[in-house]
Amino acid sequence: MGMNHIFIGMIADADRQLALTDAAAQSLWLLGGVALALAGAAAVALAATRSARDTRNTRGPHD
Repeated sequence: MGMNHIFIGMIADADRQLALTDAAAQSLWLLGGVALALAGAAAVALAATRSARDTRNTRGPHD
C-alpha cells in the first residue's frame, strides 16, 4: 500500500507541473499576441504619419 501512495503522489506532482507549464505557455502566447498587436499598431501609425508628411505642401513660405 505504501508504494501505491508514492506513485500516486508522483503522478499528482507531474500533473501539477504540467498545469504550471501550460499556464506559462499560455501566458507567453498572450504576451506574444500583445507584442504583435503593438508592433502592428506602430507600423500603421508610422505609415500614416509618412503618408501625411508626403501629401503636405513641402514648399516654404518664401518659395
